[in-house]
Amino acid sequence: MLLYVFLAACVPVVCHAAESFSVLVPHDPISVRLGSAVTLPCWLSPPLSAEPMEIRWHRPPSFEITVLHYRDGQLQESSQHLRYRGRAFLGSRGPEAGGLKEGDVSLRLENVTLEDEGEFQCYVSSDRHYEGAHVVLSVTETGTPPVLSARQADDGRMNVSCASSGWHPRPKLIWSDSQGRSGLSPGDLLYSHKEEGMVSVFSWILTSPSDAGWLSCSVHLSEGEEREGRVALLSPGEWMQSLSTLNQPAQILK
Repeated sequence: MLLYVFLAACVPVVCHAAESFSVLVPHDPISVRLGSAVTLPCWLSPPLSAEPMEIRWHRPPSFEITVLHYRDGQLQESSQHLRYRGRAFLGSRGPEAGGLKEGDVSLRLENVTLEDEGEFQCYVSSDRHYEGAHVVLSVTETGTPPVLSARQADDGRMNVSCASSGWHPRPKLIWSDSQGRSGLSPGDLLYSHKEEGMVSVFSWILTSPSDAGWLSCSVHLSEGEEREGRVALLSPGEWMQSLSTLNQPAQILK
């Protein structure tokens, strides 16, 4: 009788330790603005309690130096990379997730930097089983509004340039005009990369004032806010009149 009681008490623990599970993560990259906070979802299927398990978030190929390490019911700061101390926490993939008790082992990362971009590995282990999966983080930043300038070329056309900086990753640049024509072919399109990971873009285009009243230069990422600038086009006569006005001495009002 005593032996039966002992076995009955141990069966749930043994079953839990031996039970297998899968680690699920989103297939698509997670995108976040530079300096913002983000949750990298990761959860167990079936939804077992992760409280008695070990949870390790790390950046491949390193395994020992972690982004976040949970074991024995608490966070292990000794193995955490200094870059993530005070920024990485256990998070929630949604209001209905249920936390660790229902297998939600998501990572909450605050004040995201460009160095955080890339792959994160979610690794979960019990006494008898372990699984891992990776999540890709994409960091974005919207740059400055385009600065446009125009000058008259030797053939009477206008040379219009467009410049914008502070983007990540590389943005797209599109020229259009007042006639509704989009995707005009520029004379050139140049990108420059700064040491801090930001991207600047410069482009120029030749056009005739008779073709359109103004030109537009828009810069944007694949997903995110668009920046646009416009410049009015002047005919050669208007251009010379504008220069003459600029060269006149200022009048003093009495």
